[in-house]
Amino acid sequence: FPYSSDDYYGDNEVFKVHLQENPASWKTIHREAVGNNLSVDVTGGEVIENYPLIIRATESSIDLTITGGVGAVPIRFEGLKSKTCKLYDDSGALSDELYDLGFDTKTSTYSMAFNLLLDGRPTSFWTLK
Repeated sequence: FPYSSDDYYGDNEVFKVHLQENPASWKTIHREAVGNNLSVDVTGGEVIENYPLIIRATESSIDLTITGGVGAVPIRFEGLKSKTCKLYDDSGALSDELYDLGFDTKTSTYSMAFNLLLDGRPTSFWTLK
């Protein structure tokens, strides 16, 4: 974690303000630990791990409601039948945060990993289809 806002080079304005208000503070780690205690409701899949968030697909379309989350929250979808799935936020906008695409040769399924920017969003809605 950056020591102060001067050390931070990212574009997350909420985090930058936090660092300005709390330079060299234990509050930065505390913010991550408490803020990333996620509550997740899933339709079309099941939660395998809460953080980093791992969802196993049970259907071709997955709807998520995430309560909580600060910064870039990692999420991985597993057991996907297609590598062409797209992730949409609650406004219907396509997420461009695809971080990794994998293929499981044993199950012939795909996995997709994203970083979701959840700062300032107490509850967010996502659809993978």
